Amino acid sequence: MKTDELDRRMMELLEAARPEMREGWAGRACQAVAKVNPTRGWSLRMVAALVVGVVAVVGVGFVPFPAGSAKGALGRALAAVGDAATVHMRAHAWTSEGGFDLERWVSQDGFSRSERWENGGLVDLRISEGERVLFYRVSPEDGKAYAHEGFWPTNRYKQPAVLKGRSYLAGLFYSLESLATELGVTPPDVKISERREKSLWGGAVDVVEAEWTVEGSSHISGLDCRDGDRVRIRAEIDPETNHLIAMAQYRFEGTWEPTYLAEYEWDVDIPEAGEFRPPKGTELRRDTWWEERADQTLAAGTTEDWEVVLHSVDVNRRGDLVLSLHRAPRPESPISRWQNGAVAWEVEAVDDAGVGYRCTVGGPWSSYFLVSYGTATLVREQGEGNARTVTVTIYPYPRGETADQSVTFPNIPLPPRQDVDDVFAAETEVIQY
Repeated sequence: MKTDELDRRMMELLEAARPEMREGWAGRACQAVAKVNPTRGWSLRMVAALVVGVVAVVGVGFVPFPAGSAKGALGRALAAVGDAATVHMRAHAWTSEGGFDLERWVSQDGFSRSERWENGGLVDLRISEGERVLFYRVSPEDGKAYAHEGFWPTNRYKQPAVLKGRSYLAGLFYSLESLATELGVTPPDVKISERREKSLWGGAVDVVEAEWTVEGSSHISGLDCRDGDRVRIRAEIDPETNHLIAMAQYRFEGTWEPTYLAEYEWDVDIPEAGEFRPPKGTELRRDTWWEERADQTLAAGTTEDWEVVLHSVDVNRRGDLVLSLHRAPRPESPISRWQNGAVAWEVEAVDDAGVGYRCTVGGPWSSYFLVSYGTATLVREQGEGNARTVTVTIYPYPRGETADQSVTFPNIPLPPRQDVDDVFAAETEVIQY
């Protein structure tokens, strides 16, 4: 942290801690100090020098100095995450527009709440409790507030741990450190160091730093980094508990300028923060699609690397089909965990009347790494007759090494047509506050 930034924070802490002073206290204090030894004839300049000296000593007490290596500190911090019950994070980011504040609570029992504030107003809120989720955001384009309440079955796949290795900047460190060994790729111009620092008043802290030059573009902590930016990230870890206590990000602009600072508390009580009523003017959409379908199974099968489940089929008034699907990598599969979980599947279908269908993807989608719950809409081609069954062939991940893998479910019974054009809209409740 730069000296001026440290000074600013120290002054804020000292001012917050002191009691209110009556008017004229500064002048009276200088006069009182000057009377301590009248034979020396203390001047106000000498008094000021003494005060500056005291402040300097106080500041030096907080200045860190090297205290040896802290090899393995990051790995110990990531391992300690699994032993924590809760974590509370507060952060601030500096941007050209002024910046924003972040706050998040996460619990082992699956509850999390994150907030983003700009100019004193809440602009983004995310609450997750089990499989139920709530999102609230204020559009930067028109200033209108929107909210979405839904059901994400992929949450059941998440391990009950807080601040996982991929979360926040700890995930960035983990990625940079492991790329070379896991993928055989050396990150360009990345320098990672682990050391212990001590200060007279602050005690010991383990520091992990990564420094590199951005190639192309990067998005870290909600901040956009430009091609050619020099970036440094600093993690501070308590050597006694191995818990991450602070994380800072800097960009080099002649000097190292802070762009992000986060502080963490572990095993703290989480407030009753699960309830949220959107403010007046908010449009809330409540989607219950997966709540009713996630535990249904019409057909299930596997490919060499994938497990595939067809949960349900819905039919609109035109005879178009909506398939609710789920894919997950088989436990024994060597599929790379670095693949993109948002890649959509492809589906081919023909019904018992010989009519084919054209596949499009849309509707409720929930993804967690390679595990995905989503839908595929099959638009019915021109043809006569009312179909009673359909045979579908699903390519769960039509990209990369598994692009040709597929599973076929023959003669799936078709339910009666619904008297709606859009089966998604029919099950979405819209509330205007």
